[in-house]
Amino acid sequence: MAVDREQAVWKLNGMLKAMGQELEMPDLKLDEQGTCFLAFGEEFMLRCELDTKGAMVTLYACLGSIPEESPEFLQRFLAANYFWKETAGARIGLDPEVPEDIVLTQAMAIDFLDDELFYKNVERFVNAIDYWEKRLTALEETQDKGAFLELPSPS
Repeated sequence: MAVDREQAVWKLNGMLKAMGQELEMPDLKLDEQGTCFLAFGEEFMLRCELDTKGAMVTLYACLGSIPEESPEFLQRFLAANYFWKETAGARIGLDPEVPEDIVLTQAMAIDFLDDELFYKNVERFVNAIDYWEKRLTALEETQDKGAFLELPSPS
């Protein structure tokens, strides 16, 4: 069931409102550009955006800057994307407008979303942000490049 842009804005605003009530953020809604910024304390800031056709909702967050220019760091982020093992279904990439910024993105087809699924996707996305921000902060504080580059144990 494809929806037009106006219906998609209405649907996403409804999901944002429901999530906002749950999180005590009553003013969540899209702006004129189809974007809503969500702040979770001072720790996490993410952007929720509706594409121009009204088909896809994208979550977007900047995780930080590339720790240093080296193939090992880029390989580590690519390995994290492999089968989305360390991204909770999201994707890690570089912002083309600010190439040193590492970003996490998650795209979802609006046709398949409801209040509960949207909330769960945002929650999973925030958990992925938390995971990577902790790893990057630990690297910055300890300068332990080896620990950062280490892949998690298979479970």
